[in-house]
Amino acid sequence: MTRLEERRYAITTSAASTRRDFAWLKRHIGDAHAVATDMTSAAAVLGLMGPRSRELLARVAGADLSTENFPFGTARWIEIGYAPVLATRITYVGELGWELQVASEFALHAFETIAAAGSEFGLALAGYHAMDSLRIEKAYRHWGHDIGNEDTPIEAGLGFAVGWRKPVDFIGRGALEAARGKTLAKRLVGDRARLRHASGRRRSGLPRFRPLQHRHRRQPRPGDAEPEALL
Repeated sequence: MTRLEERRYAITTSAASTRRDFAWLKRHIGDAHAVATDMTSAAAVLGLMGPRSRELLARVAGADLSTENFPFGTARWIEIGYAPVLATRITYVGELGWELQVASEFALHAFETIAAAGSEFGLALAGYHAMDSLRIEKAYRHWGHDIGNEDTPIEAGLGFAVGWRKPVDFIGRGALEAARGKTLAKRLVGDRARLRHASGRRRSGLPRFRPLQHRHRRQPRPGDAEPEALL
């Protein structure tokens, strides 16, 4: 969620849960003086992530993207070529980077502008499974794969994201307050594991006979003998 103005927000969700999240917002607005609009078809999002992403983006945007001027978790408007872009300094891979939201009609131009300048910085296209491997290594959760509507933020390891200090009785607050500090029946955690075949040969994977309630997600990385998993 990005705060664009005093009372105007942009919410970015996953492609798989767009309709679900939009329906939830509409349902809970009720008679409040607020309007929710689905802008999915109006914009594209490009992810520019990696240790040299700041150098590359600064080159094409002609802007100061230093940590002092552009802290983590903030957003600001920049220009890439002739395209106005809402840049948010946040990534899903655990590395320096930005998510770039651009109007659909400017998306190709913005992409080509970045790609044209990228060779000097070692720019390469990365697929979804590459991103999936990196986000699991960082233990970033994925709705639908790792967590769902039967998991609480505390069980999902996301208690730090709950606004405990806000003077608002948000939905589910009572149940979460009651669960704080108590032993959990389940808890999502990250794991790196190795195991051996019966023959004694070592292979990658989850250890046998581990008492797990669920195995949520495992993503092997090319050439890595110690895959990451969220359990």
